Amino acid sequence: MDNPIKTVNFTGGYPEKVVLKDLELKLPKGQLSALIGPNGSGKSTFVKYLVKDLKPLPYTLYLENKDITEIKQNENATLISTVNQTNHLPEGFSVFEIVQMGQYNQRINDKNKVLKALKLTHTLKFQNQMINSLSIGQQQMVLLARSICQNTDTIVLDEPFNNLDINHTQLLLKILRDLIKNENKTIFCIMHDLNLVLSYFDYCFLLSKNGKIYCQGKPEETITPESIKSVYNTTVNFIINPGTSKKVIIV
Repeated sequence: MDNPIKTVNFTGGYPEKVVLKDLELKLPKGQLSALIGPNGSGKSTFVKYLVKDLKPLPYTLYLENKDITEIKQNENATLISTVNQTNHLPEGFSVFEIVQMGQYNQRINDKNKVLKALKLTHTLKFQNQMINSLSIGQQQMVLLARSICQNTDTIVLDEPFNNLDINHTQLLLKILRDLIKNENKTIFCIMHDLNLVLSYFDYCFLLSKNGKIYCQGKPEETITPESIKSVYNTTVNFIINPGTSKKVIIV
C-alpha cells in the first residue's frame, strides 16, 4: 500500500531541544487517521516539518514516496495541504478570497472550484463576508474549504475540533468522511479528544512524551487503560456507547 506520508528513523525538533525521536510512521491511504499524545510530545512540530517550516534530515520524511528535502515549496503544496488553527488567519480578506488562496500554487483562478469548496463546507452563504467577522467554527470550515480548493490528495488538520461546538464538530466529521468517500482524500488530524478518535477514526498513532510512537493501529486497540496510564500518567475507565457500540473514556 502506498503511504502519502512516511517517516524512516525520523528525528526532529529545535536547536535547544529534540522533540521527535526515531519516528516510524506510515500514514494509511484513504483513511481518517489521528496523531495523538500528551502536550509537548511533538504533534504540532511534526506538522511544521510536513509544510517545510522545519527541515528534516535527508531520507527520513517522504511525501508520496518523495524525499521532502528534495521537494520545492511549490511542489510540496501540490502534495499536501494543511488546515491550521484559526489564530493563523490573515486579516482583511473576504471568505471567497481566503478560499481562492488555495489555488495559488496551481496558478489557476477557477471560480467554480472555489464555489464547490464553499458548498462542500457549508460556507457558501458567507462568501462575501470578511473572514474575521465569522465565528471560530465558521472560520474553521472556511480554512478547510481553502484546503479543498488546493486540490491535494492528502489533507492535514492541526487540532481541528478545538473550540468547536457540537454542531460544528458533527458537521466537520461528516465533511471529512465525505471527502474520503467521494473525493478519495486521505485525512490526517492532530488530535487531543480521544473519545472522538475512538468513535470516528480509522487509525491512530500514539506519541509518548519522549517523542516516540508508543503504539499504533485501530483506535480501540491503541487507546487502552494501559496505554493511557503509561503515556498520559492518568487512570481512566471505559464504557460502551450503546448508540455506536464504541468504547468511550470516562475519567
